[in-house]
Amino acid sequence: MYKTQAADGAAAALAAVRRHADSGDWNAAMAACEQAIHDHPLDAATYYTYALLSEHIGLAAAAVEALRQAIYLDRGMAMAHYHLGRCLMQAGESAAAERSLANALRLIAGRSDNEAVPLGDNLSVGELRRLIEVHRGLLEGRR
Repeated sequence: MYKTQAADGAAAALAAVRRHADSGDWNAAMAACEQAIHDHPLDAATYYTYALLSEHIGLAAAAVEALRQAIYLDRGMAMAHYHLGRCLMQAGESAAAERSLANALRLIAGRSDNEAVPLGDNLSVGELRRLIEVHRGLLEGRR
């Protein structure tokens, strides 16, 4: 029962974060997300959301750290692996970026192209697969 209550609490906190972000109030979104992390320190989605916010406002190192924490808490989170790969790619860490993108691709292998990706904001598995391949191609072009 505790796990369900904790998950419900984290989901409600993230809904508030989303409302702030959707209205363009990035400071309030970050503050609400920091509070959500404090209140739900074992919720991977909370760290993932913090990473997306951090990336959006230009805090690349914070985004990478939060994505790594999200993956530590939920190794099966394909979107976290994908975004970590993108962030590492932007930081010039090509080998680490390739590993993260490969992990994301492995996590969606065998899934239907039409299936929604968890935490993907209506992104389908097929769309994520294509995005990963585009980024892997960009990495290949850097070599």
